Amino acid sequence: EQQIKKSELEEVERKRGSLTLKEIEKEDSELTALIRDITSGERKVNRYIVDLTERCVRVERLRGSLGKARDWIRSTKKRLRKFNNLRSGRDSLDEREDNVSAEDIEAVASEMRQDLNHSLSLLQASMETFDNSGV
Repeated sequence: EQQIKKSELEEVERKRGSLTLKEIEKEDSELTALIRDITSGERKVNRYIVDLTERCVRVERLRGSLGKARDWIRSTKKRLRKFNNLRSGRDSLDEREDNVSAEDIEAVASEMRQDLNHSLSLLQASMETFDNSGV
């Protein structure tokens, strides 16, 4: 659309050489309207570029938060498997099961809950930012 308007502008300027004063005034008003349209279009394009850039940044932040949450889930699964192995006696060092107290298990579970809550709050904050952006 901008290219069409620019070509119209060039056409008006080319024709100007052979016009009367009245025709020149009419062409001037058309020329002014075309310049306004072009300027308005350029402002819109610049706003869209800024908006898209901001949205890309938000998406990258969300991807980062999702990556952190995914990594945390993987490490938590590994820790849970280790505890299950300890409790079920499948660990090669059976003595270690005797050394794991209920308090130890509760402390680890509490730490895992805190980590999960923290990761979820980061993820929710990123998602809310993403939702509020209108993307």
